[in-house]
Amino acid sequence: MIVERYAINQQPFKFRDNADVYKLVTGNGKKILPVTTVDGKVLKTMSYPSYDEMKIALTGGIA
Repeated sequence: MIVERYAINQQPFKFRDNADVYKLVTGNGKKILPVTTVDGKVLKTMSYPSYDEMKIALTGGIA
């Protein structure tokens, strides 16, 4: 598993790498942050996911 974290003011171009993230940020501004993705799909916006939310996302829906 690889975990990466980007700050929009330090790595703004990283937010263009994922089309869904780019649309969210351009449409909503910084208030949509943080955006968490798993395998390129948006998992959660506006707050960090809980341990249980991450566990479900990483195990394919099995808690």
